[in-house]
Amino acid sequence: MSGALSLREVSKTYDRVRAVDRISLDVVAGEFVTLLGPSGSGKTTTLQMITGFVDPDEGQIILDGRELTALASHRRNIGMVFQNYALFPHMNVEQNIAFPLEARGIDRAERRRRIGRALDLVGLGGFERRLPRQLSGGQQQRVALARAIVFQPPLLLMDEPLGALDKKLRDRLQLEIMELSRTLGVTVIYVTHDQEEALAMSNRIAVFHRGRIEQVGPPAELYERPASVFVAGFVGDSNMFTGTLDAEVLRSGPWQLRVDRAKTACLGHATAATIVVRPERLRVEPASVGDEAGLAGIVRQAIYLGATMKYVIELSDGRRVNARMHAGSQSSSIGVGDAVGVSWDIADGIVLPGEPEQTSLAGEPDGSP
Repeated sequence: MSGALSLREVSKTYDRVRAVDRISLDVVAGEFVTLLGPSGSGKTTTLQMITGFVDPDEGQIILDGRELTALASHRRNIGMVFQNYALFPHMNVEQNIAFPLEARGIDRAERRRRIGRALDLVGLGGFERRLPRQLSGGQQQRVALARAIVFQPPLLLMDEPLGALDKKLRDRLQLEIMELSRTLGVTVIYVTHDQEEALAMSNRIAVFHRGRIEQVGPPAELYERPASVFVAGFVGDSNMFTGTLDAEVLRSGPWQLRVDRAKTACLGHATAATIVVRPERLRVEPASVGDEAGLAGIVRQAIYLGATMKYVIELSDGRRVNARMHAGSQSSSIGVGDAVGVSWDIADGIVLPGEPEQTSLAGEPDGSP
């Protein structure tokens, strides 16, 4: 079992809308890669083209050196897990898992062996005779996962498989899926719009935007070194200050914000640029301490999150920023209505060309039917 996947200049158009626009992506065997993006960004259409449910208009899809583009879905030997489980309601757990083995002509003894191992891997040994309606949502998703891996596919595709589950169960299944993929050595392509899920589970993330891949890289790289304002805004929480770059200063509203010269070498002067600062990088101090070096503001919300405090601060020009810090720190005594100063180390400001889009991320047109 290998599972090396290559997409080469793959495109799909619906009603003159370019849902997927000449994307290319190479996935190493055994890698866990997440396709991340807002609704309508092209990630699900890409997954459907890999499965064979949707035919690309152009480009190639290659698995272990074998081109899949013209192959029917059932001939691609790919495992698939859906958000809605897609179990046969009239079949029990064993029969559901046996279905792909029967379709491949596997004999009864070997079917039993593989079904037993798959159930053990997903923690459902002893559930063979239960019907889907007798299972919880998490158990049904485990059955769907067992059915997808029982025929030992080199590639496993997962389309928002945890979207219908509550947070605690979702967090637990994230860990189980990661462990299972490592145990089996299977290549996983995982689709989600949940950036926390993507950061937690992936070896690499491909960020989709308007039918294209905006950036591909390990989670830490996308968070610490985003390639665009869109990626910075979509992967993790961000505070953004947009203005005109002039030498080592970004003029943004009433402020002149210093920037790291090394980070602006590729940007021209007098151009639109954005400083991105992650919430945990902000310093929030009482105005009596921070007003000399910080941006003046008023705390509008102070939210206790257990290990951290989240502050929503309205700056003097009306814009709002978010800050996070340890709940036990000195700054955690700051409360709603307090005057504060907000600052950050110059090295913590990510400088990117352009400015945030004005349209809502969730409001992009969906290219798929």
